[in-house]
Amino acid sequence: MLGSLPKVATPGEHKERNRKNGRKSRGPRTAAGRLATDLSKVRHGIRYEQPVIPGVENAREWKAHYNALVGSLAPEGSLEHMLAYRIALNYWRLGRLTKAETAAVCLQIEQDNSLLSGNGSGSAERAREALSLFKWWIESGDNESLDQEDALTLLNAWPYEYDQDDELYERQEWTCGALRQVFAEYAQRDDKTPEAVLKELRGHLQSAIRTASADARGEQMKAGQEVARNLLPPVDVLDRLIDYERHLCSQIRRDFDRLERFQSLRLGRPVAPPVAVDVTLASSAEPELG
Repeated sequence: MLGSLPKVATPGEHKERNRKNGRKSRGPRTAAGRLATDLSKVRHGIRYEQPVIPGVENAREWKAHYNALVGSLAPEGSLEHMLAYRIALNYWRLGRLTKAETAAVCLQIEQDNSLLSGNGSGSAERAREALSLFKWWIESGDNESLDQEDALTLLNAWPYEYDQDDELYERQEWTCGALRQVFAEYAQRDDKTPEAVLKELRGHLQSAIRTASADARGEQMKAGQEVARNLLPPVDVLDRLIDYERHLCSQIRRDFDRLERFQSLRLGRPVAPPVAVDVTLASSAEPELG
């Protein structure tokens, strides 16, 4: 009789068995695994997914949002928890609308600025570079080599035209002295001293900087006005956001009403019968039946 009784494990054997079982599975160890089973403690008949977009939304923020909202609704039972989860989910989606609207407006402003940034600031920068080139040219020796592009930059800054200008623009090799000789010839033709011509050239370059800077400020003002006019998303994006918001708000109101009815029934409070209204929208008038 005694030989047929099952063997009872000793405390040491029981501990060893627990250690072996623990080596097989200790639950999720990675962050992704822990997040996947974070709501597994909820046991009310549905699977609670975490609607977190990777790289865009934060799982901790969703968890805090879910716990705070569901905690304030105080659901009990599977059905109430399901409705509370749906309410939390749709409020989370409403938060995405604000982010989507902000992103659409920022993108539109960036596109407008890229179109309006145009030539104003670039012209001012080129005018300042030309003035710096002029100062270097004045201080350089006659034998100092000069790039053709730099020589043409200074020639183009002189507002008057002469017969031999076409030949100068085709010239490939320049020195600082050769360019001075050209402006000396300009001075002789206009009955001016070379110093007076160079002073006048400096004045033209400084005037070009002021004009280009004023143009740049005008472009910036125009860009600011465009930004003010585009603080709303484009019409097609705005329509989609409005439709989505309307849909989410409708879902939230419906789930709130259902949750309130179930909680009232559970607590023994009087509940008014539900009112159902079916609305059908038609894009055109119905044809008359004759």
